[in-house]
Amino acid sequence: MNMQQIKNIAKQGEFEKALEECENHLSNGLTEKVEVMRARSHVYTLMRNYEKALSDREAVLELEDCAIRDYYLAADCAIINESYDKAYVWLMDVLRLSDEEGEDWFLSAANFLLAYVQMKLGNYPDAIKFLDEAVLIEADCSMHIPEYGMCSSSLLRSEIEKYSRYN
Repeated sequence: MNMQQIKNIAKQGEFEKALEECENHLSNGLTEKVEVMRARSHVYTLMRNYEKALSDREAVLELEDCAIRDYYLAADCAIINESYDKAYVWLMDVLRLSDEEGEDWFLSAANFLLAYVQMKLGNYPDAIKFLDEAVLIEADCSMHIPEYGMCSSSLLRSEIEKYSRYN
């Protein structure tokens, strides 16, 4: 069974079978470890076991084959786990790697999430700066944020301003 098939059976709710297949790949060296860890993290995310998903995402970042998307997905898991310091570091890695590799696909999303993370960390001026950067890249940007659901830039801006007034 390949990694896509494992993800597909997990989407169908066969989590234990998917995890068993991941373990089989890891123990037998059937697939590169980074690919298995990505797939297993995906399975854990579908199971809403975000701690284990984050643990696997962290393990991926320790491997040499990680990519910009791995930092982004690790940050996303960290946000769900309310590990905002980790999310900040990994999102900054996304910005750095995007610049180094000339890849702009993640820029708006990374800046948007950095705005949210900075708000949660109490760094309101920086939150506004990151949000402004996200809006410069994509004027009508919005993203799913755990406590808000789908969150527009205007909603996030009003939340940052609200938090800054009360703290």
